[in-house]
Amino acid sequence: MEDKEDNQLCKLCNEKPRRYVCPKCNIEYCSLDCYKSTAHLDCSENFYKQCVEEMLKTQQCDPQMKQKTLDMLQRMHDNEQNDDDVLRHILDNEDEIEEFDEEVELDSDDDDIEPLGKRIENIDLDDTDQLWSALTASERQEFEALVKSGEAKKLLPLWKPWWTYTAEKKLIEDLSEKSECEKAYKNDCPKIVCVPALKSTSKASPFIRFNIINAVYAYAYTALYFNNEHHSTPLDAVYVFLRTCDTMRINRVYQESLSAIENVLLEITNNQELSGDQDTVLATKEAGDAILSGPEEDNRSFYLLAALSDLHQLMSGAKKEILADKSKSSIRKFKNKFQSNIDLGPTVVTKKSLALIVLKIEFYIAWLKLQSPTYDITDGKKM
Repeated sequence: MEDKEDNQLCKLCNEKPRRYVCPKCNIEYCSLDCYKSTAHLDCSENFYKQCVEEMLKTQQCDPQMKQKTLDMLQRMHDNEQNDDDVLRHILDNEDEIEEFDEEVELDSDDDDIEPLGKRIENIDLDDTDQLWSALTASERQEFEALVKSGEAKKLLPLWKPWWTYTAEKKLIEDLSEKSECEKAYKNDCPKIVCVPALKSTSKASPFIRFNIINAVYAYAYTALYFNNEHHSTPLDAVYVFLRTCDTMRINRVYQESLSAIENVLLEITNNQELSGDQDTVLATKEAGDAILSGPEEDNRSFYLLAALSDLHQLMSGAKKEILADKSKSSIRKFKNKFQSNIDLGPTVVTKKSLALIVLKIEFYIAWLKLQSPTYDITDGKKM
Protein backbone atom coordinates (compact mmCIF):
# COMPACT_ATOMS: atom_id res chain seq x y z
CA MET A 1 0.00 0.00 0.00
CA GLU A 2 2.87 2.34 0.89
CA ASP A 3 4.63 1.60 -2.44
CA LYS A 4 1.45 2.48 -4.32
CA GLU A 5 1.21 5.84 -2.53
CA ASP A 6 4.88 6.55 -3.31
CA ASN A 7 4.15 6.02 -6.98
CA GLN A 8 1.62 8.85 -6.83
CA LEU A 9 4.17 11.36 -5.52
CA CYS A 10 6.18 13.93 -7.46
CA LYS A 11 9.38 12.32 -8.77
CA LEU A 12 11.37 15.49 -8.10
CA CYS A 13 10.48 16.36 -4.50
CA ASN A 14 8.87 13.07 -3.38
CA GLU A 15 6.53 15.05 -1.13
CA LYS A 16 3.45 16.27 -2.98
CA PRO A 17 1.11 14.31 -5.30
CA ARG A 18 2.15 14.36 -8.95
CA ARG A 19 0.03 16.54 -11.26
CA TYR A 20 1.89 16.97 -14.53
CA VAL A 21 4.10 15.09 -16.95
CA CYS A 22 7.10 16.73 -18.63
CA PRO A 23 6.72 16.37 -22.42
CA LYS A 24 10.50 16.08 -22.81
CA CYS A 25 11.54 13.41 -20.29
CA ASN A 26 8.13 12.08 -19.12
CA ILE A 27 8.98 12.66 -15.46
CA GLU A 28 5.94 13.28 -13.24
CA TYR A 29 6.02 16.38 -11.04
CA CYS A 30 3.75 18.49 -8.85
CA SER A 31 4.39 22.19 -9.45
CA LEU A 32 6.22 24.92 -11.30
CA ASP A 33 8.85 25.06 -8.55
CA CYS A 34 9.73 21.42 -9.14
CA TYR A 35 9.66 21.88 -12.90
CA LYS A 36 12.26 24.67 -12.52
CA SER A 37 14.30 22.87 -9.86
CA THR A 38 17.98 21.99 -10.23
CA ALA A 39 17.08 18.32 -10.65
CA HIS A 40 15.09 19.16 -13.78
CA LEU A 41 17.12 22.10 -15.09
CA ASP A 42 18.56 20.39 -18.17
CA CYS A 43 15.13 19.43 -19.43
CA SER A 44 13.51 22.82 -18.84
CA GLU A 45 15.82 24.70 -21.22
CA ASN A 46 14.03 26.78 -23.79
CA PHE A 47 13.02 24.71 -26.81
CA TYR A 48 13.51 27.50 -29.29
CA LYS A 49 17.05 28.24 -28.22
CA GLN A 50 17.94 24.62 -28.95
CA CYS A 51 16.18 24.67 -32.32
CA VAL A 52 17.83 27.83 -33.53
CA GLU A 53 21.29 26.87 -32.29
CA GLU A 54 21.07 23.50 -34.03
CA MET A 55 19.87 25.12 -37.24
CA LEU A 56 22.79 27.57 -37.20
CA LYS A 57 25.21 24.68 -36.85
CA THR A 58 23.77 22.51 -39.59
CA GLN A 59 22.70 25.05 -42.20
CA GLN A 60 24.51 27.74 -44.11
CA CYS A 61 22.44 30.86 -43.36
CA ASP A 62 23.05 34.10 -45.16
CA PRO A 63 24.54 36.86 -42.93
CA GLN A 64 21.26 38.77 -42.68
CA MET A 65 19.27 35.71 -41.61
CA LYS A 66 21.97 34.70 -39.15
CA GLN A 67 21.92 38.19 -37.57
CA LYS A 68 18.12 38.09 -37.27
CA THR A 69 18.38 34.73 -35.54
CA LEU A 70 21.03 35.99 -33.12
CA ASP A 71 18.89 39.06 -32.38
CA MET A 72 15.95 36.78 -31.63
CA LEU A 73 18.07 34.74 -29.21
CA GLN A 74 19.18 37.93 -27.46
CA ARG A 75 15.56 39.08 -27.01
CA MET A 76 14.68 35.67 -25.63
CA HIS A 77 17.56 35.93 -23.16
CA ASP A 78 16.49 39.44 -22.13
CA ASN A 79 12.90 38.28 -21.60
CA GLU A 80 13.86 35.15 -19.65
CA GLN A 81 12.13 36.42 -16.51
CA ASN A 82 8.82 36.41 -18.37
CA ASP A 83 9.15 32.65 -18.90
CA ASP A 84 7.98 32.06 -15.33
CA ASP A 85 4.61 33.65 -16.10
CA VAL A 86 4.23 31.58 -19.26
CA LEU A 87 5.01 28.32 -17.46
CA ARG A 88 2.67 29.23 -14.61
CA HIS A 89 -0.10 29.95 -17.12
CA ILE A 90 0.47 26.59 -18.81
CA LEU A 91 0.83 24.55 -15.64
CA ASP A 92 -2.16 26.14 -13.91
CA ASN A 93 -4.45 25.24 -16.81
CA GLU A 94 -5.05 21.55 -16.13
CA ASP A 95 -7.67 21.26 -18.86
CA GLU A 96 -5.18 22.27 -21.52
CA ILE A 97 -2.58 19.85 -20.15
CA GLU A 98 -5.08 17.00 -20.22
CA GLU A 99 -6.15 18.00 -23.74
CA PHE A 100 -2.54 17.85 -24.88
CA ASP A 101 -2.07 14.45 -23.23
CA GLU A 102 -5.11 13.07 -25.03
CA GLU A 103 -4.30 14.63 -28.39
CA VAL A 104 -0.57 13.96 -28.53
CA GLU A 105 1.00 10.59 -27.72
CA LEU A 106 4.23 11.50 -26.01
CA ASP A 107 7.25 9.59 -27.31
CA SER A 108 9.61 8.21 -24.74
CA ASP A 109 12.14 7.79 -27.57
CA ASP A 110 12.48 11.56 -28.27
CA ASP A 111 16.07 11.47 -27.01
CA ASP A 112 16.98 8.89 -29.65
CA ILE A 113 15.92 10.94 -32.68
CA GLU A 114 18.12 13.20 -34.78
CA PRO A 115 18.64 16.87 -33.80
CA LEU A 116 16.05 19.24 -35.23
CA GLY A 117 18.59 20.94 -37.46
CA LYS A 118 19.37 17.61 -39.09
CA ARG A 119 15.69 16.75 -39.52
CA ILE A 120 14.90 19.98 -41.37
CA GLU A 121 18.10 20.00 -43.40
CA ASN A 122 16.51 18.84 -46.66
CA ILE A 123 12.99 20.24 -46.40
CA ASP A 124 11.45 23.47 -47.66
CA LEU A 125 11.54 25.88 -44.72
CA ASP A 126 8.70 27.90 -46.28
CA ASP A 127 6.41 24.84 -46.14
CA THR A 128 4.81 24.92 -42.68
CA ASP A 129 3.29 21.45 -43.08
CA GLN A 130 6.68 19.88 -43.77
CA LEU A 131 8.18 21.68 -40.77
CA TRP A 132 5.31 20.57 -38.55
CA SER A 133 5.76 16.95 -39.64
CA ALA A 134 9.46 17.13 -38.76
CA LEU A 135 8.74 18.00 -35.10
CA THR A 136 8.44 15.37 -32.41
CA ALA A 137 5.29 15.07 -30.31
CA SER A 138 6.84 16.92 -27.38
CA GLU A 139 8.18 19.70 -29.65
CA ARG A 140 4.71 20.20 -31.12
CA GLN A 141 3.20 20.30 -27.64
CA GLU A 142 5.64 22.97 -26.50
CA PHE A 143 5.04 25.04 -29.63
CA GLU A 144 1.26 24.89 -29.12
CA ALA A 145 1.69 26.01 -25.51
CA LEU A 146 3.70 29.05 -26.61
CA VAL A 147 1.12 29.94 -29.25
CA LYS A 148 -1.79 29.63 -26.82
CA SER A 149 -0.02 31.76 -24.21
CA GLY A 150 0.77 34.48 -26.77
CA GLU A 151 4.50 34.30 -26.02
CA ALA A 152 5.33 33.11 -29.55
CA LYS A 153 4.80 36.64 -30.88
CA LYS A 154 7.68 37.91 -28.73
CA LEU A 155 10.09 35.78 -30.75
CA LEU A 156 9.37 37.77 -33.92
CA PRO A 157 11.82 40.50 -34.96
CA LEU A 158 10.54 44.05 -34.55
CA TRP A 159 9.26 45.63 -37.77
CA LYS A 160 9.44 49.31 -38.59
CA PRO A 161 6.51 50.03 -40.94
CA TRP A 162 7.30 51.78 -44.22
CA TRP A 163 4.70 54.49 -43.57
CA THR A 164 6.58 55.87 -40.55
CA TYR A 165 8.93 57.97 -42.71
CA THR A 166 8.00 61.66 -42.87
CA ALA A 167 10.10 64.24 -44.68
CA GLU A 168 11.24 67.15 -42.55
CA LYS A 169 10.13 70.61 -43.58
CA LYS A 170 13.01 72.94 -44.39
CA LEU A 171 13.03 76.63 -45.24
CA ILE A 172 15.84 76.08 -47.73
CA GLU A 173 15.93 72.68 -49.37
CA ASP A 174 18.67 71.01 -51.40
CA LEU A 175 16.91 69.54 -54.46
CA SER A 176 19.43 66.72 -54.86
CA GLU A 177 19.01 65.78 -51.20
CA LYS A 178 15.24 65.80 -51.56
CA SER A 179 15.50 63.53 -54.59
CA GLU A 180 17.59 61.02 -52.61
CA CYS A 181 15.11 60.99 -49.70
CA GLU A 182 12.18 60.49 -52.08
CA LYS A 183 13.97 57.62 -53.76
CA ALA A 184 14.69 56.01 -50.37
CA TYR A 185 11.12 56.00 -49.05
CA LYS A 186 9.72 54.87 -52.39
CA ASN A 187 12.06 51.89 -52.39
CA ASP A 188 10.86 50.92 -48.90
CA CYS A 189 7.18 51.01 -49.86
CA PRO A 190 5.15 48.35 -51.69
CA LYS A 191 5.40 48.78 -55.45
CA ILE A 192 2.54 50.84 -56.91
CA VAL A 193 0.27 48.69 -59.08
CA CYS A 194 -0.26 49.70 -62.71
CA VAL A 195 -3.99 49.81 -63.45
CA PRO A 196 -6.04 51.02 -66.44
CA ALA A 197 -6.51 54.78 -66.22
CA LEU A 198 -9.92 56.34 -65.69
CA LYS A 199 -10.96 58.89 -68.28
CA SER A 200 -12.92 60.84 -65.69
CA THR A 201 -14.23 60.62 -62.14
CA SER A 202 -17.82 61.39 -63.07
CA LYS A 203 -18.99 57.81 -62.46
CA ALA A 204 -17.33 57.59 -59.06
CA SER A 205 -19.43 57.87 -55.92
CA PRO A 206 -18.98 61.14 -54.01
CA PHE A 207 -18.29 58.94 -50.97
CA ILE A 208 -15.48 56.92 -52.54
CA ARG A 209 -12.81 58.65 -50.48
CA PHE A 210 -14.46 57.54 -47.22
CA ASN A 211 -14.56 53.93 -48.41
CA ILE A 212 -10.86 54.14 -49.28
CA ILE A 213 -10.15 55.42 -45.76
CA ASN A 214 -12.01 52.46 -44.27
CA ALA A 215 -9.98 50.04 -46.40
CA VAL A 216 -6.67 51.72 -45.54
CA TYR A 217 -7.17 51.58 -41.75
CA ALA A 218 -8.21 47.92 -42.01
CA TYR A 219 -5.09 47.27 -44.08
CA ALA A 220 -2.90 49.02 -41.48
CA TYR A 221 -4.31 46.79 -38.73
CA THR A 222 -3.75 43.65 -40.85
CA ALA A 223 -0.12 44.53 -41.59
CA LEU A 224 0.53 45.21 -37.89
CA TYR A 225 -1.35 42.08 -36.80
CA PHE A 226 0.91 39.89 -38.95
CA ASN A 227 4.05 41.94 -38.22
CA ASN A 228 4.52 42.51 -41.97
CA GLU A 229 4.30 38.76 -42.66
CA HIS A 230 0.79 38.99 -44.15
CA HIS A 231 2.02 37.81 -47.55
CA SER A 232 3.35 34.61 -45.96
CA THR A 233 -0.21 33.55 -45.07
CA PRO A 234 -2.34 35.61 -47.47
CA LEU A 235 -5.63 33.80 -46.91
CA ASP A 236 -5.40 34.25 -43.14
CA ALA A 237 -4.55 37.92 -43.67
CA VAL A 238 -7.54 38.40 -45.98
CA TYR A 239 -9.86 37.03 -43.27
CA VAL A 240 -8.48 39.52 -40.75
CA PHE A 241 -8.71 42.37 -43.26
CA LEU A 242 -12.30 41.61 -44.27
CA ARG A 243 -13.38 41.25 -40.63
CA THR A 244 -12.30 44.85 -40.03
CA CYS A 245 -13.28 46.34 -43.42
CA ASP A 246 -17.02 46.61 -43.95
CA THR A 247 -16.66 48.50 -47.23
CA MET A 248 -15.06 45.37 -48.75
CA ARG A 249 -16.86 42.68 -46.75
CA ILE A 250 -20.47 43.89 -47.04
CA ASN A 251 -20.11 46.83 -49.49
CA ARG A 252 -20.94 49.38 -46.80
CA VAL A 253 -20.79 52.98 -47.99
CA TYR A 254 -19.45 55.57 -45.54
CA GLN A 255 -20.44 59.23 -45.72
CA GLU A 256 -17.76 60.70 -43.47
CA SER A 257 -14.17 59.90 -42.60
CA LEU A 258 -14.78 59.67 -38.83
CA SER A 259 -17.25 56.77 -39.08
CA ALA A 260 -15.05 55.02 -41.67
CA ILE A 261 -12.16 55.03 -39.17
CA GLU A 262 -14.20 54.34 -36.03
CA ASN A 263 -15.81 51.26 -37.55
CA VAL A 264 -12.40 49.62 -38.05
CA LEU A 265 -11.36 50.40 -34.47
CA LEU A 266 -14.67 49.09 -33.10
CA GLU A 267 -14.31 45.83 -35.04
CA ILE A 268 -10.84 45.36 -33.56
CA THR A 269 -12.10 46.06 -30.04
CA ASN A 270 -15.29 43.99 -30.14
CA ASN A 271 -14.11 40.92 -32.02
CA GLN A 272 -12.85 38.16 -29.73
CA GLU A 273 -10.61 36.63 -32.41
CA LEU A 274 -8.65 39.88 -32.74
CA SER A 275 -6.20 41.25 -30.19
CA GLY A 276 -8.10 44.46 -29.59
CA ASP A 277 -6.42 45.90 -26.53
CA GLN A 278 -5.93 49.64 -26.13
CA ASP A 279 -2.35 49.61 -27.43
CA THR A 280 -3.41 47.76 -30.59
CA VAL A 281 -6.24 50.21 -31.28
CA LEU A 282 -3.95 53.21 -30.77
CA ALA A 283 -1.25 51.68 -33.00
CA THR A 284 -3.82 51.08 -35.75
CA LYS A 285 -5.11 54.65 -35.51
CA GLU A 286 -1.58 56.07 -35.68
CA ALA A 287 -0.70 53.83 -38.62
CA GLY A 288 -3.81 54.83 -40.57
CA ASP A 289 -3.20 58.52 -39.84
CA ALA A 290 0.38 58.22 -41.11
CA ILE A 291 -0.73 56.56 -44.36
CA LEU A 292 -3.32 59.27 -44.96
CA SER A 293 -0.76 62.02 -44.27
CA GLY A 294 1.78 60.60 -46.70
CA PRO A 295 5.56 60.99 -46.68
CA GLU A 296 5.51 64.71 -47.57
CA GLU A 297 3.04 67.41 -48.57
CA ASP A 298 4.12 67.35 -52.22
CA ASN A 299 3.39 63.63 -52.44
CA ARG A 300 0.60 63.23 -49.93
CA SER A 301 -1.30 60.44 -51.72
CA PHE A 302 1.75 58.18 -52.25
CA TYR A 303 1.27 56.08 -49.10
CA LEU A 304 -2.41 55.60 -49.96
CA LEU A 305 -1.43 54.19 -53.35
CA ALA A 306 1.22 51.99 -51.72
CA ALA A 307 -1.25 50.59 -49.16
CA LEU A 308 -3.88 49.82 -51.80
CA SER A 309 -1.22 48.24 -54.02
CA ASP A 310 -0.12 45.99 -51.16
CA LEU A 311 -3.75 45.00 -50.62
CA HIS A 312 -4.00 44.20 -54.34
CA GLN A 313 -1.00 41.87 -54.04
CA LEU A 314 -2.47 40.28 -50.89
CA MET A 315 -5.75 39.41 -52.63
CA SER A 316 -3.86 37.91 -55.57
CA GLY A 317 -1.81 35.80 -53.16
CA ALA A 318 -4.97 34.59 -51.40
CA LYS A 319 -6.46 33.51 -54.73
CA LYS A 320 -3.35 31.44 -55.44
CA GLU A 321 -3.51 29.92 -51.96
CA ILE A 322 -7.12 28.85 -52.48
CA LEU A 323 -6.15 27.07 -55.69
CA ALA A 324 -3.12 25.44 -54.06
CA ASP A 325 -5.12 24.29 -51.04
CA LYS A 326 -7.58 22.41 -53.24
CA SER A 327 -4.79 20.24 -54.59
CA LYS A 328 -3.27 19.37 -51.19
CA SER A 329 -6.07 19.82 -48.66
CA SER A 330 -5.42 16.41 -47.13
CA ILE A 331 -1.88 17.30 -45.95
CA ARG A 332 -2.52 20.77 -44.51
CA LYS A 333 -1.84 19.62 -40.94
CA PHE A 334 -0.24 22.82 -39.66
CA LYS A 335 -2.67 25.27 -41.30
CA ASN A 336 -5.71 23.25 -40.22
CA LYS A 337 -4.45 23.52 -36.64
CA PHE A 338 -3.39 27.18 -36.48
CA GLN A 339 -5.26 28.99 -39.27
CA SER A 340 -7.18 32.08 -38.20
CA ASN A 341 -10.71 31.29 -37.10
CA ILE A 342 -12.29 34.59 -38.09
CA ASP A 343 -16.08 34.73 -38.42
CA LEU A 344 -17.10 36.69 -41.52
CA GLY A 345 -20.81 36.02 -41.14
CA PRO A 346 -22.51 35.29 -44.47
CA THR A 347 -19.42 36.39 -46.43
CA VAL A 348 -17.58 33.52 -48.11
CA VAL A 349 -14.02 33.97 -49.31
CA THR A 350 -13.76 32.41 -52.75
CA LYS A 351 -11.67 32.97 -55.84
CA LYS A 352 -14.60 34.89 -57.36
CA SER A 353 -15.19 37.13 -54.33
CA LEU A 354 -11.49 37.97 -54.18
CA ALA A 355 -11.50 38.86 -57.88
CA LEU A 356 -14.30 41.37 -57.23
CA ILE A 357 -12.32 42.93 -54.37
CA VAL A 358 -9.28 43.20 -56.65
CA LEU A 359 -11.39 45.11 -59.20
CA LYS A 360 -12.62 47.49 -56.49
CA ILE A 361 -9.05 48.12 -55.31
CA GLU A 362 -7.94 48.80 -58.89
CA PHE A 363 -10.75 51.35 -59.23
CA TYR A 364 -9.64 53.05 -55.99
CA ILE A 365 -6.05 53.25 -57.28
CA ALA A 366 -7.12 54.62 -60.66
CA TRP A 367 -9.34 57.21 -58.95
CA LEU A 368 -6.52 58.34 -56.64
CA LYS A 369 -4.12 58.68 -59.58
CA LEU A 370 -6.51 61.21 -61.14
CA GLN A 371 -6.22 63.38 -58.04
CA SER A 372 -3.40 65.80 -57.37
CA PRO A 373 -0.36 64.38 -55.50
CA THR A 374 -1.17 66.93 -52.77
CA TYR A 375 -4.77 65.69 -52.43
CA ASP A 376 -5.93 65.43 -48.82
CA ILE A 377 -8.37 62.50 -48.74
CA THR A 378 -9.78 63.43 -45.33
CA ASP A 379 -11.28 66.75 -46.52
CA GLY A 380 -11.23 66.16 -50.27
CA LYS A 381 -9.03 69.17 -51.06
CA LYS A 382 -5.58 69.84 -52.42
CA MET A 383 -3.13 71.08 -49.79
